[in-house]
Amino acid sequence: QPFDLAHRLVMPDGSERFVHLQAEVHYAEDGRPLRMNGTTHDITERKRAERLRESEERFR
Repeated sequence: QPFDLAHRLVMPDGSERFVHLQAEVHYAEDGRPLRMNGTTHDITERKRAERLRESEERFR
């Protein structure tokens, strides 16, 4: 089954990055996972813009 999720990563320097993953796991007949195909996109700037907009709305 395909999955779609966003995740926050903390980098070694302490900074945050946000990624969006879309992928699908392919299984063998016996149920073992064989491979995973998908994409990962850096959505850090979008998340920062969302946080800024939410903060501005709270202080209006």
